[in-house]
Amino acid sequence: MKYWSCSNDCRRLTLAARRPAILWSNRRTFSRPSWESPGQRRPRGHRRWCSCSTHFSTRMLRWSACTARFAGLQHQLKESEGHVQALGMEKAQQQDAHRKEACELATGLEEVRLTLTDAFKQFERNSKKAQEDEDTITRLREELKASKEELAASEAERTSAQPELSTPQQGLSALQDQLTTSQAENEDTLRQLFERSQELGFLHAGILWYQRMLAELHTELEQYRENAQIGRSQLQHLDMLRQQSEAELIEKNEHLGSLQVGILGYQRVVAELHAELAPCQENLQSIHCQLQDLQVLHQQSEAKVSKCC
Repeated sequence: MKYWSCSNDCRRLTLAARRPAILWSNRRTFSRPSWESPGQRRPRGHRRWCSCSTHFSTRMLRWSACTARFAGLQHQLKESEGHVQALGMEKAQQQDAHRKEACELATGLEEVRLTLTDAFKQFERNSKKAQEDEDTITRLREELKASKEELAASEAERTSAQPELSTPQQGLSALQDQLTTSQAENEDTLRQLFERSQELGFLHAGILWYQRMLAELHTELEQYRENAQIGRSQLQHLDMLRQQSEAELIEKNEHLGSLQVGILGYQRVVAELHAELAPCQENLQSIHCQLQDLQVLHQQSEAKVSKCC
């Protein structure tokens, strides 16, 4: 008879020659490897536990360690999921805040652009009006110059025509009439020039006010540009942070995937241990029944011995 023996030398022998498909006491059927032959021990790495008390306690310790490790991995998995959810919420809040800030900056820049457009249009209108007023003043000056030339010509004609006058009194009255007419015309021209100069003063003041407002708008536009540049730099920084958070999320997902793979492996090991413990428990139960039978036989033998005595 060829037997397999336990590596712990627990004296529990299992028949291997007559039943080659049933090895050890766990009643699991499998094909015999090439190294398994009757009377030969298994290699150290391919050893299977028997159901002795030492190996049963060792198997229980392994099962407890695997259970504790599985619980720790589940806890780490929950913590990692919570951390990933917190990172996702924080990232969403940051994106909402920066989106609102970008919208506010865009609205402010649009308002400044509209204000500058209106100011430029008003400035162009005032410039055209000032040019028209300058043209009018130039024309009035030319008319005044022409009137002065006409007055000089009339004086020359009067001087040349003075001997032709019938009487000095008539010539003097004609000269007085011409002088009165020319003075009235000059007064009208001066009054028009004064009114135009007042209008030009008002226009010049308005142009200065518009220039000052334009300078203020330019200053505000520079401030908005600086704020936009700062916002762009902040958005770039946030984009970099987003990329870093995405990389961290990818690493966390990979870590979670490895943890899940480890958990599946531990679950498989635990299932195997459960499957291996089930026949051990059956063997223990059979041993317990045999012990009870032995106790009954012992009691019967003691009763027989007592009767014989």
